[in-house]
Amino acid sequence: MKTITVRVCQDQKFIDSFWNFDIKTELIEALRSFMRQFPGIDFKMSEIKTWKSPGVNDLSLYPLSIIKQVEGPDIVNELVRGHLRSGISNPERLKYLTEEMENIMAEIKAGENALEYLLGFFAGRFEGDIKYAFSESLERHLPPQEDCISIGFTGKIFRFTHAEAQKGSLGWSYIDSINTGRPLVIIGTWLNSNASPRNVILHELGHVFGANHSKEKNSVMFEETSENMSDVFDKKNVALIRKKIMEL
Repeated sequence: MKTITVRVCQDQKFIDSFWNFDIKTELIEALRSFMRQFPGIDFKMSEIKTWKSPGVNDLSLYPLSIIKQVEGPDIVNELVRGHLRSGISNPERLKYLTEEMENIMAEIKAGENALEYLLGFFAGRFEGDIKYAFSESLERHLPPQEDCISIGFTGKIFRFTHAEAQKGSLGWSYIDSINTGRPLVIIGTWLNSNASPRNVILHELGHVFGANHSKEKNSVMFEETSENMSDVFDKKNVALIRKKIMEL
């Protein structure tokens, strides 16, 4: 029997969010469901801590809020300033984004691209940067330990791209393997408050133990989050998770 410690924290924005729930209860149920399906693993949960996550409280509205409010050349500067407010302040990264966005703005002025293209470009870049920033913050708050999973709940992350909004993207595993020594899971908030928190958590735990997205709608690893999410792993992912547990 392998015992894994689960450390948990939440930021104030999550506590105040419309999707707030009893993390301890939902997490315990998710862990129990995992253990029922994989008897070789056991979990020990630590107390829930407060997390001072990066970025401002209205981060979930960015960059859509800026696109709606700003027109013309100032939009590039506003997007970069918004990036700084998000907690991403790497000078080289900001310089790269500024140059890329200025090039795209020139194409928009020349009629080669629409403003939506700039939004799509920036949202995609922002998504990667914000995931990295939040993951680094979580890792600092809950330093890596052997046989341990760190889970952070934030209300600052809502959704990043239109494609993800359609799928109901809600959480991610930044390091998707328990064998790395520092697996991190971050859960945001979602518009559909009927989504089952325990199944969202279970889905992300699956990624930590090597599971992939599934096309099977009756699998908890189905690629689209919904209020009707299953709590059962499909056969292919059961095999992957068992293999990972055997390697521990």
